[in-house]
Amino acid sequence: MVTFRIAESEKDFQIATELVGRVYAREGYVDTDKTTDQGISSFIGKQNTVTILAERGGTLLGTISIAMDSHEGLPMDVIYHDELETLREKKVHIAEVCQFAIDKAMIRDIGKSGDVKIAELDVSMGVFGLVVHYGVHKKLDYLCFVINPKHRIFYEALGCIKIGDKKYYPSVNDAPALAYTLALGELVNLKTTHKKQNFLIEKILHTPPPAGFFD
Repeated sequence: MVTFRIAESEKDFQIATELVGRVYAREGYVDTDKTTDQGISSFIGKQNTVTILAERGGTLLGTISIAMDSHEGLPMDVIYHDELETLREKKVHIAEVCQFAIDKAMIRDIGKSGDVKIAELDVSMGVFGLVVHYGVHKKLDYLCFVINPKHRIFYEALGCIKIGDKKYYPSVNDAPALAYTLALGELVNLKTTHKKQNFLIEKILHTPPPAGFFD
């Protein structure tokens, strides 16, 4: 069984950073000798950041973080500052979803052991759904993302809107990037009025986190 919790201790932040490094190295985003480079995980453990962990039996399978906008800015300000400033000028509440990493190799190894089947999608949607709920909990207007263009279909299927043209992210070996937002305020309004919406988001919004998860 996969369980989800919020990282609290220095050890939690360390293992989340290590997982992000391993996954990014496999994807070619960082060199294998730089998997602990703070450039890829500098917001993990910060006061305005919440990091969610997906585990099974004490083994970390995935992680995702949500960084609330503050005077320090957001990770994506490095290349999408102008796009974020356009949102900020509207006096809306924003946060960035970042350091999203799923250890596919570990999930496969657990599956090969034969004692349990874990679906990668369940881990991914589990942590992703929790950051959406956290955004709703905090009454955010927009969640912001920087993604590799190869993942754009997933984010567009969720209802995300592109706000920035393709650029290149220096901290991940100049990998191509696109900026997207998800209008949380609009989604909550749709849920309240029971209007039809994207089925993935509908599934997330109708699968609430455990009681007190964000307290």
